[in-house]
Order: sequence, then C-alpha cells, then structure tokens
Amino acid sequence: MEHLIYDPPARKLRREIRAAWNSTLSVLDWPAYEKDYGTCLQLSPGFSWFGHDHPMSSYYHLPDCEDEPTARASLDLYGLDWDIEGMTNSGDIRSAHSSLETVDLPEAIHRTAAFIQAWLYFGFLESICFRAIPTSYMVRTNLDGQECLYSRMLPILLEVWIRRLSQLEDDSKQEMLYDARDCAGRANSIQVYILNSLSKSDACSPFSELRMLVLSFSPALSALFEAVAGMAEVHLRTEVRSIPAPQDACLKPYFESLVQKGWCRFVIASAEIAMSPSFLRFVDVANFANTSQGHDTCSIGQCNRNHVEEKTYTPVHWPRDCCCQYIKPDINTIRDILDCGYIPVVRYIAASESLEVCGIHPEERKDYVAFSHVWADGLGSTTEVGLPSCQIRRLDQLAGQRAKKAAFWIDGLCVPKDKPYRKKAINLMKYTYQNASGVLVLDEGLRKLSTTDSDLEIGWSVIASGWFGRLWTYEEGFLPPWVEIEIRDGLIDLYQLTQRLYKIMNHPRPTPMSHVFVRDLVAMLQKVRPLDRRHRERPISKRLVDTFNALTRRQSSRPDDQLLVIGLLLDLDIDSLPTPSGEDKWMAFYMSLGKIPWTVVFDQRPKMQVRPFTWAPSSWISSGKDEWLHYEEELAEITDEGLRIHLTILMLDDICSTKASAVIVDTGQDRYELERQDKLNDPKIQAFNVVFVRHFQHEHPRDALQRNRSSLLEVGLGLRDESAAPKIEHDFCSSWAIWAMDESDDAPQHVEDVVPGRWGKADLCFE
Repeated sequence: MEHLIYDPPARKLRREIRAAWNSTLSVLDWPAYEKDYGTCLQLSPGFSWFGHDHPMSSYYHLPDCEDEPTARASLDLYGLDWDIEGMTNSGDIRSAHSSLETVDLPEAIHRTAAFIQAWLYFGFLESICFRAIPTSYMVRTNLDGQECLYSRMLPILLEVWIRRLSQLEDDSKQEMLYDARDCAGRANSIQVYILNSLSKSDACSPFSELRMLVLSFSPALSALFEAVAGMAEVHLRTEVRSIPAPQDACLKPYFESLVQKGWCRFVIASAEIAMSPSFLRFVDVANFANTSQGHDTCSIGQCNRNHVEEKTYTPVHWPRDCCCQYIKPDINTIRDILDCGYIPVVRYIAASESLEVCGIHPEERKDYVAFSHVWADGLGSTTEVGLPSCQIRRLDQLAGQRAKKAAFWIDGLCVPKDKPYRKKAINLMKYTYQNASGVLVLDEGLRKLSTTDSDLEIGWSVIASGWFGRLWTYEEGFLPPWVEIEIRDGLIDLYQLTQRLYKIMNHPRPTPMSHVFVRDLVAMLQKVRPLDRRHRERPISKRLVDTFNALTRRQSSRPDDQLLVIGLLLDLDIDSLPTPSGEDKWMAFYMSLGKIPWTVVFDQRPKMQVRPFTWAPSSWISSGKDEWLHYEEELAEITDEGLRIHLTILMLDDICSTKASAVIVDTGQDRYELERQDKLNDPKIQAFNVVFVRHFQHEHPRDALQRNRSSLLEVGLGLRDESAAPKIEHDFCSSWAIWAMDESDDAPQHVEDVVPGRWGKADLCFE
C-alpha cells in the first residue's frame, strides 16, 4: 500500500521516472536506491511475498518477446504450465502443476498460492507495462527479515506507462487505456472467482488452507487492480468506476482498522458507496487523526453519536464545565416577525448580556451570518429555551470575524418550538441561508483541525463529520454565497478547499497517486458546495439530480423533514400538496416533479408499495445501497399511470426464468452473459423477456456495455406483454448483472440457456 503515501520531491520523482524509462527495472540495494531518490516508509503489517519463480512463468522474461495484447499477456501467456481452473474444477491441489505431484501437501498448497500471487500481481503488471518486471522491483525485505510486497514503485511504473501511451495516436491511446481498465476488472474477477471456488470446501480441506493464504495477500491485489483501473479512468475522464468496493470483509482490512482508530462505521460504509476503496486505504495508512469521538455504538446503518432525542436533549456550555445562565430573545418579537413573513436575526448586546432582535425581508440580502451545526454538538435549542450566554458570546465573536457588530441567525434562538411558528421559520429557511452574507459551520470534530493539515485530510474530515451527514445541513451549505468552517486556528472556505482538491485531481500532487482517488473526494464535496458558482441558476432537472444524490446516507432525527428540504431546494410548495402524510404525500410530491431520470428505477432505497409508484423510492434518505442519478440520463415522465419512457432495451425471443443462475443472450452481433449475483434474493417477477441496461442519454446501451467490457453491470429485468403495452412488470432488486463476452469466450458451464435477442426501442410504463 506504499504507493498511496509515496511523496517524493518533484525533482527526484522526475529523475526516478527517467531511470525507469531508460533502464532495466531492478533494485538490488534499497538503501542506496533511497539515498538517490528518497525514502518511503514500509507499511506494517505487510503482505508476504511467497517466492514464486516469476521469471520462469513470465512471457515478458522470454528472450525476443514482442508486445502482446494486455488481456492475452496477462490471462493466457503467464504460467502456461499452470492450471488453476482445472484445479478448482477437479478439487485436487496437485492438479494445478506437475511439480506438485512430488511434494508434500503443505508445500503444494504454498506453491499454488505463490503462483496465484505472482500471476495476478507481476503477471498483470507486466501485461499493462509491456515489459519484464523483476521481483526485486516490487519486493523488499522488512525489519523482521521477511520478503514483502512493496508498492512504492507502482506510481513510477504507471507514470512511465502513461508517458509511453502519450506517444500514440489518440485513438490508440484510448484503446490501450480501455484495455488496461478491462484487464484490471478481469484480474479482479479472477481473484473473486478463485476465492469463491475455494470457499466451497470444508474448513479442514487443502482448499480452505489455500484460500486463507490467498486472502492474506488479496488486499494488495485489490489495491493494485484499483490503482491501474483508476489511472486509466482518470485519463479517460470516465465517471464509472470499474473496480467496486470488495464485498468480502477479509479483502478490506482498512474498515476495521479505521473503526479501531475511532472513525464511524456509518461514515465508512457511506464512503464505500461513493468513493474508491483506495481512498479509504489512503485514509488508513496516512493515519488521519479521528476528529469526532463517541462512535463506539454506531453501525453501518446508523450513526448513533449524531442522533439525538429531543425529549431528553439539553444544550451544552462552552467550556462544558461552565454554569452560566441562559439568554433568549423575546419570543413575542420573534413571533411578530414571523407573522409578517420576515426572517428574525439577533445581535448580542454585551453590556446588558441581552439579544436585540430585528427582521429581514426574505427577498433582501443583508449583513448577517447564519450558523450551521448539528444538535449532537450541543447548540440545539429553541427560541423559548435559548442558549447559554457563554455560547452566545462565542457565536458573536465568530460572526464578528466576518463583519463588525454582525447580526446572526441560529435555529436555537430564531426558530420557536411552537408548531405554527416553527413551520413559518422552516418555510423561510431557504431565504435565511440564501440571503445571509454567508454561513459559518460549527462542528465539534472539525474544530480540531488546523490550517497546517493537508487539504486531503481536511476534505476527508469534512465528509466524515457529523455536519456533512445530516439532512438540514445540505441546503445550509448549498445555498449561501460563502461557507466557512471553524477550525482550531481560524476559518477555512469550503469552496476554496474544493478548488484546491480539484487542482490536485488534475495534477498528480501532493502524491503521485492522489489524483486517482481524490476525484471521489471532490465529487462528494461538490454535492454541498459546487465549483459552479451559478449552480443555483441551473434547471430543476439538474437540481433534482443534485438533491437526490446529496441525500444519500444523510440522517435526521426527523425523517419526515426531508420533503420540506427537498421542496425548499427545488422551489416546490410542499405545504400546498393536497395530502397530509405518508405515501399519499410522496405520490403528490412525485406528481409535482413531473419528470425524473428514468434510472431512478435502479435505486435500491425502499420503494413505494402502491401502484403506479412501485418504481419510486419511498425515501430519499437511506442507510442502504443507493444509486446516484446523473445529468446525462434520459428524463421519464411521471404520470398517474406510472413512469413513462421511450427506451432502448434488450428484448429476448424467449421467456426466461428469474430463478436461473445465468443466461447467454445472442443478438447475432454480440453475446452477453446475464448472471444472477445473489441467489438468496427472491425475484419480484417469475420470468423475464426484457433486460434494462443503464446508459447515458444519446448513448446506445450496447455502447455502454462495450465501454465497460468485462465489467459486471447491474441490470433490471422486465416481463413485457405486447397486449398490455406499454405497461411492464419489472424487477430491479434481484441482483442480476450483465457483461459483454469476447468472441473467444466459451459459454460457462453454469449457463442454463442461450437465448436469441435484439436491441430495440419501446414505449414503456413502470407502474
């Protein structure tokens, strides 16, 4: 994992790249090499090198070898005398290689694991770089005298590879990048296949022992595949990540490591949905300090630390051992201001330790600061209760850093508990934040950061903060002219932070690999603070996508408030909807939207149970597996008959059972394998003759499959009856996936049927 933290001086990095370009790759003396080019800490625990004779199996170590296609060199030409698939099919370890017949069983197991390690690490790397890579270049002895994989040189190899590709014509370069990404996906699939095959044996079998050895180095393989795929995707400028987060807990030791360091399970699980596993690996190996305490009881589905019970909640003092009195604004004045449709703001009068209240017209921008915070940090309250005077003095001082004698707004003082007035204050929230001079974010964890911390650490800490994960704080960061975060020694501007990270994403600094994984960090931060300063002027279709994506994995002590937040951001009058609550309210809300990207059907949030809205999520905040919407996806019309769309689909000539394990569809031009990923998940329909492939607007789904060749893409299934068209039975929850087969691919043994099919357009209506 050293490639994630390798941070050489720029001049030495350039020298090192030139040396790798011009010489045979080999490091015989690591201390001497580091003296010339700089050091990189060996991370512990490392991944043991099992010692396979790599040159004997490598195609690129043969004399006079020529460049071969990436997939062929990696999958077909490495270790020609080894047969791992035959071994898994026969159930006999020794059938993997003839040399194993004369050794004892433990040695046979070790040698087989050693080959798998060398094949999927060095063999894969050589097929990408088109050159021989000696083991000395990526293996190093640790302090205990044990040889371990050492990935410090991976950025050098990949930079040399990219520079070589830059000498090609654009079309050839793009093809090579796609080949590398596809090969990484295939190598990852082979790893998963091997582990799954070995897991079918009992705990005492040789296969079980072999599986444990493979698991011991699999995280290093996963990180390698993701690094190569990520580098290719950065240069292809594609948003689709081909290497998903590993499902097996054994392949992601960073998860428990981060939990042991105090990070929230819910935050890590949320980040896995939207970010590359390598970024979480980076957070782990870089030892970013945990900024938020109290996550011991959190789960992957709930952050208990930031969930509050209003009945037992009390504000805290600053410092916490303070016992000062509470200060509150005059409730009648606040009510009068709200009755007039104005925004109440307060100004602290130090001489009398009181609050002066004034009203702001909702269409006027005034010089006041709005505060954004989470109640779990102790600043929650209502007008009737007020806040400790120590906290109010602190708020006044913070507001004063932005403007002298500035008025400020905070819900704990300006939102009454009394329901009629709370509702009036909430209805003004959009204008409260939009018309403020700016917003100051108060978060107990973020306050521990310093201006000396790296942008990567600050960016991750923002995403991992309690503030970032709450429902109401989304609009509070999205709407105002500027947003600044309070840290230990000052304030940091969220927009400028995202800008700096964006520059890192496009220029490989501060570490050679950071631009590969920082793109996901930028994408997350742009949810709440877009780099487009005119984001509020975008059409409702784009704002809808922003809002839908931003509410992923956010939480609220009042889940019913989400429609209020959505309405405020999309300029919808939720109060005018004719129904009071529940699914009726959601149905009225969807009808008021009019249109939504059709790919909402792929989302895995709980869906509504009432026709014609079974395609629609019953909540936009969720702790489950969610799918982001994209701007470039076709809009479907929301009608009282269902979700209508004119769509290109894969139509089968025969009806297939949804309980099948796999099906091959032959269009005459292409072949696709459909595979059921989760056999325990009961399908919602019993049969299908339509396959829905997610694709962008103005793109044919066939192109999407070709672009992501060898990657498994989740699909939806449908049962279409011509007599009932355009209405269609559908199932997007049964974990079916598709991939485009190569001409050389044989039909897998588990395939139950080969079905003729064709691509075609159809008018559809999801009920």
